[in-house]
Parts: sequence; structure tokens; C-alpha cells
Amino acid sequence: MVLRLNSRLSSKKNSEKKEIYLTYHSGKINITSGSDITISEKWFDYVTGITNNTPFGRRKLSDAENEILEYHKQMREKYNSLKTFIEDEESKNIEKSQITSQWLTDCINKFYKKGVHKEKSLLDHLHDFINEYSHRTGTKGNIFKNLNQYTTLRDKLQEFAKTERRNDFEVSEIDKNFLQNFNTFLNTISKPKPLAANTIGKYNKCLKAVLNDKGLYDEKKCRIIVQKLEVDTQYLSETELDKIKMLDLSKNKKLEKTRNSFIVLAYTGCRISDLKTVINTPIVNDTITFRQQKTNNKVSIPLLFDNTEKYINRCKTVGIMTNTNLNSYIREICEMAGINEMVSITSIKGGQKNTELVEKYKLITSHTGRRSYATNMIERGVSPYAIMEITGHKTLASFEAYIRLDKKDKMEMMKKQFAMGNKKII
Repeated sequence: MVLRLNSRLSSKKNSEKKEIYLTYHSGKINITSGSDITISEKWFDYVTGITNNTPFGRRKLSDAENEILEYHKQMREKYNSLKTFIEDEESKNIEKSQITSQWLTDCINKFYKKGVHKEKSLLDHLHDFINEYSHRTGTKGNIFKNLNQYTTLRDKLQEFAKTERRNDFEVSEIDKNFLQNFNTFLNTISKPKPLAANTIGKYNKCLKAVLNDKGLYDEKKCRIIVQKLEVDTQYLSETELDKIKMLDLSKNKKLEKTRNSFIVLAYTGCRISDLKTVINTPIVNDTITFRQQKTNNKVSIPLLFDNTEKYINRCKTVGIMTNTNLNSYIREICEMAGINEMVSITSIKGGQKNTELVEKYKLITSHTGRRSYATNMIERGVSPYAIMEITGHKTLASFEAYIRLDKKDKMEMMKKQFAMGNKKII
């Protein structure tokens, strides 16, 4: 981190001596604090600070002038020592988010051996939590599973603070109004785009975890309820996937390349981040074995659907699509295949729950392939636990929330499984 430590004089008028203010500046950081060092304005230089040059010239000085000269010499030494001390404190591998006005004030107090501010802010506690994270992972379950969620929470809180014209928040300010305003900010103003209800719920969960860990969570003052809205994600049935496969895309190489990539996702259940690994892994006994990029879990995926190997070979020949391009082109392909059923989606904007009908093809993404694999395997009667070995879900509850089956689908599946067993229930 490169920070510039500058100085300026107090703007007080009609004052023989003025206090020097120290300013840290780097990018968006611009913080100031008084130094407790006072000098005459004619001894100050805005570039170098307290100047070495004397305004008295080379003539013989009076006793009073010698006292003034000695005073400013002492102030210059103190000023240089203070600057060096602050720069040494800043070099102790602290993060940019810690460089606050309070930090600068604490450094100056520490230099003078004054009492340092003890009350930590919300961002201070969050920063400590993140720094201690490596020692926590795996000790308290999934609440500490993803460090990225906590660093992003910190970024969002800093972004929220700016909209409130603040640098930070005191822990005592965390109440119902704070939480409501923060969630409204995430849902309406947050950049690069407002967040969905379930993403906001994750950040609330992280905030609650930090406050709990630091012994600061006061349920009476601010009860953090993590609401979860059922995600309106879709899956494509085997019939719909067949419609995509039957399209003649030979005249559009981008669409053909997109279809190849998507079918492999839908027939193997792999993530888009593992697609390159999947197509380059040797097939042994109709099975692909590889280590997942996200979880580092080793999985073996049997190639059960017809023509899976054919589409893998096509991907090897013409390449695969990036996630961004695949998401764009797959919707066009699904529209061409007539996958335009009207489906209901629910969203929350400004705290209000809204429901609307949209064409199904508009909701298809690269992740739909993986979700389609899991759902179609369930419809074929494969044990959820067997599928979870491939998808990586740790609990049945999380897997059931992942698959997309309505009540009608479940009833049909029960009838099919019962017919296959050909037994009566007694």
C-alpha cells in the first residue's frame, strides 16, 4: 500500500502559532488528524513541513530569537519523529480498510503515550474476524465456510457508509433501523447491481456470525432474521434437451459451440468451471473421474445419457464457450427450440415481494445444465445420495432445495417407481 503523509496548518486566524494537521492520502483515502505540534506560519513549508531555513538570516540573534529558533528546532525533530512513527505503524501489514481517521488519531496518541481509543468500530471487528479466519475454518460449521463472503460484506458496508457520508459505524448503532437501511441499500443502490433477496440473506447471516463471534449480538436490539426466498431457477427436462439437440445449428458456429457445451453440462452435472477439465479427462469404463475446482472433491461421473461422449468430443474439436457467452447464446437456442412456456418468478425490490410471468427460455443459464442433470436423474429414480456424490451437496435438505420438481412431478415419479416395483402396499 502506498500512502502519502502530507501536512497543513490550522486555518485559525489571528493566531501566532498554528497546529500542524497530518493528512494521509491514497486514492479514495483522505484522512486528517491534529498533531499537537504548533509553529509559526513562516516556519512552515507545505511540501517539506517544518522548514530548516531560518527567517532571521545570518545576523547575530537576540536571546528571544535564539529561544524561538530552539523551539522550532525541537518542533521539527518532533514532527519528523512523528511522521516516521506513523509510517512505521502503517507498514505493519495492515489493510487499506483499517486506515481511518480513528487509526491516525490512535497512532498520534500512541506516539505521545496517551490513552488510545479502545472502542472498536463495526469494520474494525469485521477486519479482525477476517484476519483470524484461517484459524476458524472448519471449527464452527458452514458459517465460516467462505472467506469471500466476509470480505465482500466488508466492501458492501464501506460502500453503504459512503452513501451515509460516513467512514464507519459504531457497534452501538447496529439496530433495526441500521439493518433495514443496509438491506434497502443492498437491494436498490449497491453496485455494480442491486442484490437478490437470497444474496442479501447471506450477508445478513455473515454479519450475525461476526457479531455473535465478538459477543456483540443483541437480539433484543436488533434481531437479524435470515430470510430465504425460494429461487425461481429452472431446469430442462430430457424432452426439452432433445429439442435443443434436434436443432440444425450448422450455419451458426457460436450457437453450435454453445449447444455442445450446454449438453455436456446437462449430461454430466458438472459446473461451468469444470467443463474444460471434463472434456480433457480420459473416459475409462464410460466414467470420467476428476477433481472439482470449487470444492477440490474427487468425483466420478458415469456417462449414462445417450451421445454424451459425442458431445464431449465435439467440445474437444471446436472448443467450449465462456460462461458469459454461453449465458447469452443458450437463451437464443432455447427460444429457437420452442422452450417458451410462461413461468412465474418472484423477486423482492424495495422490500416488496413481486411476482410476474416470463418465458422460460429467458431464465436459462449455464447452471441450468447442472440443475437439469440432478432433477432428471431424480425423475429417473436415482437415489438422491448417489447424485449428491456427483453434485457435491452435503445435506439432503440443500439438495432438495436445488432440484426443481413441483408437486405434479413428484406424484408422477411416485407412480412410475411404484409401477416398476409392481407391488402392493399393505
